[in-house]
Amino acid sequence: MSGPKVVRIRTREERIAECLTLIDRLQASIEQLEALERRHDRTRPDFSRNRIRLLDDLNAKVTAGSFDEVQRVAQTERDTVVFEREELERAIVEKAVSLASRKCRIQQLADGLSQRARAEGRPPPASLNTIPNLLSTDEGIETAEHAVSQMLSEYIEASTRGSNRALSQTQRQLASALSSGESIESLADWAARRAAESAGNLLGQLERVIAELTALDPSESGAQFLARARRIKSEPDPQLQARQIDSLLLEWPAQRRKLKEHAAASSKARELLLILSREPQEQAAKAIAARLIATLSQGTVRLTASITEAERYLTAAARSKAAQARRDAVLRGLRTLGYEIGGNLNTAAPKAGRVLVRKPASQGYGVELMIPEGAERMQVKVVAISGERARDRASDHKAETAWCSEFTNLQATLKKEGTDLAIEHALGVGVAEIAEVSIDNDVDLSRLSAADLKRPQ
Repeated sequence: MSGPKVVRIRTREERIAECLTLIDRLQASIEQLEALERRHDRTRPDFSRNRIRLLDDLNAKVTAGSFDEVQRVAQTERDTVVFEREELERAIVEKAVSLASRKCRIQQLADGLSQRARAEGRPPPASLNTIPNLLSTDEGIETAEHAVSQMLSEYIEASTRGSNRALSQTQRQLASALSSGESIESLADWAARRAAESAGNLLGQLERVIAELTALDPSESGAQFLARARRIKSEPDPQLQARQIDSLLLEWPAQRRKLKEHAAASSKARELLLILSREPQEQAAKAIAARLIATLSQGTVRLTASITEAERYLTAAARSKAAQARRDAVLRGLRTLGYEIGGNLNTAAPKAGRVLVRKPASQGYGVELMIPEGAERMQVKVVAISGERARDRASDHKAETAWCSEFTNLQATLKKEGTDLAIEHALGVGVAEIAEVSIDNDVDLSRLSAADLKRPQ
């Protein structure tokens, strides 16, 4: 297939950029996980050191050209880090909900004991006054739980003291179970369960919302929602409290969705900041990065707008760099094969990215490259130079056959430096008539110097 060809170019520079973007995504995910760990005092020094070594190793592999391995490892590690973060979030929420539920049960038991004592005409135990202070911290839960359990046991013992009634059938079954070694629910556990059941589900759902907000949402909007939830929790009117909890629970799914969206946007913003940092000389990149940083602490809408701006800039910059890299790679390969590239290059009119190159010995013929701006593909074909020599079907056939060998050599040359030149469509020799072009000796499309055409290291 030595006639006109459509080929797809994937340069070494493009593959490097793809790998570095994957590494940036992995780093952003790691930073997000470590930020969550720091906020909840769960840092793992070994984890941080291992991740730093991993990132250094991946960057070294990019330099060595191990692109496939970098892409595989970076994607796998990122999936692992994202999973670890999601699992950590779940564990933090479950722990917070569990602690909140325990505090709620303890306080309900304490309130019940106090009300019962007053109903019987006795003053509540003085130690009940310490329960709210103990429950104000996670560390005081065990002490508060033990104290309330002890008071409950003393109350039950006092209320049954002096009773000489015969054992009921239920009591006999309980004694039999105890003697057989069967596990029985403790008095404190039973009382706590009954207290939680009598309190209903609404307050428990409110506690879960408070726990999730406290654990996962440090933002200003989260703080406002949390303050509202706590005000509802302290509402003295049970009926009003129930209505307010209902209203809050209706709003919570939307708030939770916004929280997830903001977390995803923040992760994306940090990823883009890492990519932008690779272009320190570009003033536009610096300005966009500054705006992105400024909106990290703001609402999701403004952050999303900054992300969109950064993505558009980076997409356009990547497209421009890739197009130039493809053109440079092909011209560099042709120069290696003896084609004239540089200041003395004769070219055709610069329309639609059209470039004409030729060898000094190939009088009358050249190779035309059609490389549209930003395109991943290009068309290559042999053309005849108008007025340079007489030509016939045999000479045309010979020129196309020679280009077949040259193209194979071009593919091999580019492959060595990491650029793939894959044929997507091709015609056979003589299928299409060779076009004839005129040369404008004053036009030089090639912006490459000899230094520019050095193979990338």
